[in-house]
Amino acid sequence: MCNQNRIQVGVTSARMAVVAEDEPVETLEADLEKSKTRIMTHMNKDHAASCLAYVKYFGDRPLATSAKLVDLSSKGLILEAEDPESADQAPSRVFVPYSRPLKSVEDIWKLVIEMHHEAYQGLGMLYKLKHGYYIDGARHAVAHMSRAQKSKIFGGITACAIGAAAVVYWRRRSHIQQKQPCLACQ
Repeated sequence: MCNQNRIQVGVTSARMAVVAEDEPVETLEADLEKSKTRIMTHMNKDHAASCLAYVKYFGDRPLATSAKLVDLSSKGLILEAEDPESADQAPSRVFVPYSRPLKSVEDIWKLVIEMHHEAYQGLGMLYKLKHGYYIDGARHAVAHMSRAQKSKIFGGITACAIGAAAVVYWRRRSHIQQKQPCLACQ
């Protein structure tokens, strides 16, 4: 689709959400309305860290301490952020536009994952380490593996452990036979 067929909506900071002119926005909004509660509950329960990263990076609220998804539309996410530095100490609403046009409700899953990675990349390695980005990534990778893939990985780890134990045993045994102290074993 060329840029002439697009309109800009929801301008916030340097980012813009874009919706294709020929897409039936009303139908998409109606479909979103049906799935909205399920999506928000899932995001708040299982992906609160992503919500906070969205607010910090896309919403330009680096001091936010928590965030909760309170609404969503065909244009973006609406999050409620707590920021101890705000004047009234009350949670504030932050609109985060999607990074690309939303074409269907099913597209949200891929879109928020892309935005998750973009936000964490933008926040830097120290933030990723501090907030479990790599651990969560490994956990999700394992959760989405087939049983056969998990068996192969477990088998490989087991083989490495047995090999390491055999090397230690053999080194100890050879040092005992030579009656020399083993520096690695002390």
